[in-house]
Amino acid sequence: MEKSNQFKDTFTDIIRHDLLNPVTVVDGYTKLLIKKEQDDNKVHLLNKIQSSNNKVIELLENATEFAKLENIDNVEFENRDIIEIIKKVVNDFQYQLNSKNLKVEILTDKKHLCKINSMVEQAFANLLSNAIKYSPDNSTIKVYVEDEGHYWKINVADFGAGIPDEDKPHLFDRFSRKDKKGIKGTGFGLAIVKMIVHIHGGEVGVTDNSEGNGSVFWFTLEKRV
Repeated sequence: MEKSNQFKDTFTDIIRHDLLNPVTVVDGYTKLLIKKEQDDNKVHLLNKIQSSNNKVIELLENATEFAKLENIDNVEFENRDIIEIIKKVVNDFQYQLNSKNLKVEILTDKKHLCKINSMVEQAFANLLSNAIKYSPDNSTIKVYVEDEGHYWKINVADFGAGIPDEDKPHLFDRFSRKDKKGIKGTGFGLAIVKMIVHIHGGEVGVTDNSEGNGSVFWFTLEKRV
């Protein structure tokens, strides 16, 4: 236990100092370049760099906080609209979506209040990133919410190649992602989704897309009225 705690502390220090410091430097120089640049197109690209870098800073800061959590009693929740969060994340991924000419359809405009910690944004971001990777060019990713009694079920549907039934039970385990030609990654993203959702008292899963090829990744969050 003592060695485990020492390792966790060392890991947290690496994130805080060895990783967070360089991206903070990048943030500073990017702001400086934005102030000096006169070309609107270059300013637009620099703003994109800054936005992505800010997301890295946020994730690293969240990771250090996440590593310090001893139990779920340390996590603070608030009542928030999950659709508002989904729309924000989709907007953050516009560059990746445009690069493959993908569209995201959010099939509801109604508010869906949930008991949420800000880390749930990363859970949805990981599922959207996953859908983008496996979606064919010029296709659509559909996001919709189902009523599951005391929970809202958030679904992210793609029209990719789909997932064999024998692989589905292990997708949310660490480093279990099956290799796909031309797509890099450790598979840790889905494990993070599972951890975050379980902290919220929800469940995660994957099914076949009933509209054709592809998969539907889903997770549940406790409702709030």
